[in-house]
Amino acid sequence: MAEIGAEAQRQQAHAVGEALLATLAEARVTAAPVEFVARIREALRDLRGPVIGWDPSDQFENGASALLAGGGLDLSAPRTDEPDPIAETLSMYVALLAASTDVSGASERLGVDDSRIRQRLRARTLFGIRQEEGWRIPLAQFDEDGEVHGLGQVLGALREGLHPVSVWRWLTLPNTELEITDRPVSPIVWLRSGGDVKRARSIAADL
Repeated sequence: MAEIGAEAQRQQAHAVGEALLATLAEARVTAAPVEFVARIREALRDLRGPVIGWDPSDQFENGASALLAGGGLDLSAPRTDEPDPIAETLSMYVALLAASTDVSGASERLGVDDSRIRQRLRARTLFGIRQEEGWRIPLAQFDEDGEVHGLGQVLGALREGLHPVSVWRWLTLPNTELEITDRPVSPIVWLRSGGDVKRARSIAADL
């Protein structure tokens, strides 16, 4: 039975490896599979927190849970068939890391030296994720001319300490306060389309 189990594990590992290679190729990710897995491991470490599965109703005392439930708050335990928020955040985090460059790559794109890139990362006018091996800088904030117009000013207005996924969701999801031809657009689309930088910056400051 042990041999059968070991063979099944080998087959599963092979299938996972093939799926990973196919996924990376489809997404045009340039990171080597080993490097990609290392980034997943680091992302999991960064996102590690309370164990999922606790019962929210156990977190309150003195009848507070009954009072909150009476007010309409759902205190039921998470169901196993519900989407895993950690997995969803992890997938976006890993995708950000995969589609990124390092300090040297960013300096080449912007035509400045590495020290200037590090300065901007510290000032948060360039979006970067600090990893053990150094900064990873998502490529989507660049365009053919270098940098998305006004993005640095908007990034600098965001509250310090926001998780990279929260920042990227805000930048890339439609915002009802930014409209082009009566349709909400994301802040990054707004800026790429020549939208008012001050308006986007004002919204960022309220995040």
